Amino acid sequence: MAGEGALRQPEITIWEITLDNQYEEIKFLKGHKYGIESVHFSPNNEYLISLGDSNDRGLFVWDWNQELRVTSNKLGKPVHSLSFSENGDYFVTAGIQHLKFWYFDENGKVLKLILVIKKV
Repeated sequence: MAGEGALRQPEITIWEITLDNQYEEIKFLKGHKYGIESVHFSPNNEYLISLGDSNDRGLFVWDWNQELRVTSNKLGKPVHSLSFSENGDYFVTAGIQHLKFWYFDENGKVLKLILVIKKV
């Protein structure tokens, strides 16, 4: 899997690799406008999360098998890391002074809970 970093209308390409090291491009996901910083598969491989670069600022959740964007969110602050729960029910994004929990509802839509970290 790869996400283009600095092109207009970048895309994510997913390859299938066989045991004899042959590969074939099988999926193409388009939606980011300026660049893609990182991509992450959910633990159950049902979803793919893509984070746009600092110009794009998009967080997209994909049903990558169907090549369908399930939801998109505009990020107000840069995300420095993303991690899924073990069972894939939610993922967490973190950056400077913010932590967000993103939960999946029964339709695959993403709901978020924001924690703001303040210095004391």
